Amino acid sequence: LAITGGFRAETILSGIPAGETTITYRINATDKAGNVGQNDSDPTTATISEDHIVKVDTLPPSFATPIGAETGHAWNPVTKAIVDDPKKASKNSIRLQFNEDLDGTTIQTLDFQVAGAAPQSAQWFADVPNSVFLTVGTLLPDAKPKIDLVGPISDKAGNSVQVGTVSAATDGISPTVTVSVTPKLDKKKVTIDVSSDESLLTPPTIMVNGGATAVPTLVGTNLFRTTFETTDVPNAYNVEVSASDTAGNPQSSGKATHNADGAIVFEIDNSIPSPLTDPVAAGIVFTTNPFITVDWTSEGTEYGLDGSGALVPPAALPIAVDLDKQDMVTLTKATLDGTDVLARIATSDNRTFILSTSNLALGDHTFVVNGTDAAGNTLLADVSLIFTVKIRPLFEVALKPGWNMISLPGAPADDKIDTVIGAIPVDTVLTYDPSTPQGWLAAVRTSPTAPFSGTLTTVSLGRAYWVHTSSFESIKVDIPTTAPGAAVLLPAINVQKGWNLVPIVDITGTLKSGNNLAGTPNVYLQGLSVARIYEYNPVNQQFVNIDPAAGALKIGQGYWVYFNTVGVLVP
Repeated sequence: LAITGGFRAETILSGIPAGETTITYRINATDKAGNVGQNDSDPTTATISEDHIVKVDTLPPSFATPIGAETGHAWNPVTKAIVDDPKKASKNSIRLQFNEDLDGTTIQTLDFQVAGAAPQSAQWFADVPNSVFLTVGTLLPDAKPKIDLVGPISDKAGNSVQVGTVSAATDGISPTVTVSVTPKLDKKKVTIDVSSDESLLTPPTIMVNGGATAVPTLVGTNLFRTTFETTDVPNAYNVEVSASDTAGNPQSSGKATHNADGAIVFEIDNSIPSPLTDPVAAGIVFTTNPFITVDWTSEGTEYGLDGSGALVPPAALPIAVDLDKQDMVTLTKATLDGTDVLARIATSDNRTFILSTSNLALGDHTFVVNGTDAAGNTLLADVSLIFTVKIRPLFEVALKPGWNMISLPGAPADDKIDTVIGAIPVDTVLTYDPSTPQGWLAAVRTSPTAPFSGTLTTVSLGRAYWVHTSSFESIKVDIPTTAPGAAVLLPAINVQKGWNLVPIVDITGTLKSGNNLAGTPNVYLQGLSVARIYEYNPVNQQFVNIDPAAGALKIGQGYWVYFNTVGVLVP
């Protein structure tokens, strides 16, 4: 049959088998010159274009085999993918699978029934044309509902069907597994229970710190139990559980690491560490009203993770991540010189305990303490310490013949220059005050027994001094510590731009002359801009430059310091 620009041919296909059949066709044409050509095929392979293939479908769609419906499967419109992981299954969704692609325009909610009732919705998506997703009420985890096709649906060829049944949908929903450990803290033994909301294929596998426990025993409906017991050192234990339902859907509970969200952790604690005390055994205190401190914070840091996340037992401390959640201690015994003082001990956190004493006699005193942790562990032997109350010794500043640049670490009990220097052969004492017009203050005397005279009358905290002597005798002076609660401010020293004679102050009151002050000069002079620091060596009579970032400052010494600006030195 001729048509404009070509020819049209029609034919009736016969003998087509039932089902879907692919038919290819080829057209030969001859021009007036006798040249013969074919439709757009590749002459080297005789491959036929898709435009010259005809598919004939004579049968309507039907549910796929062996799985025509599976619970839990859902469509994710964002990722355009089927959610078919049973652990992430939707309990409100069923996926119907057909043996061929459907015509989505023929899909309606009322075309289907789930266990005899219409679903809430039925959805078809072009990305998965052989599937229909039914939204239903919440399914039981082991639900296998009957699915009926009760309305007409069609495939892409227009073949329609309105009858079909899946007698039991495949279970695609993992069980919900619940794990409980009782108790969370014990000296050696805990019970681990694993329950499921449906029957399991086999008893669950329970791992503790990566090792399998004994096979749990069924003790109730879908309830399995095992025990874990150890006599190892105190540690944290991480539980992981894996299980499968009778359909083979897997489920797990717990995490691989102790500190991950969702981790199931219990603690075995069969000992209690010894506390730290202040004063320490054989310690010396220079007050008759000392505070006795029992520091038991070590109870709360017995085990944890190192920097790489590996479990750290007590022998490998310190730790990066603390897993010890049981940090409280209850004191069971406290005596001072045989007298029960338990009721007098104060604590705000049951980790650090303080006993306030008063009017203790000079000499030795014995303090005894013991306690129990949350697991019931008590020290096998009491902690017993003997400390000594003494009168604070005089602070001693060593001198060498000639000039010495010195300072006192605290305020003397009596700051009169004659009292501080005493009867040692010091003939001249100088200090420099850059805030006054005269600058230098001086005191001189003619003999060790004569009084000093001049503009300098006291030796006080906040100044450094030049002292000239003819002997190796030391200055010995009473420097009391600042009592707690006393209405006295801690020292602050005003410094001027330029050169200042700077003392080295010891707030702790524990350092001796010649001891290095903790930290570098920059730490001591924090917040101040310094150009130079000089120490004087009386042996070779030379000034020594001190590196502010790496040098050391000594108790008892004085220093020449050049400040770039006015400021306040806060020791």
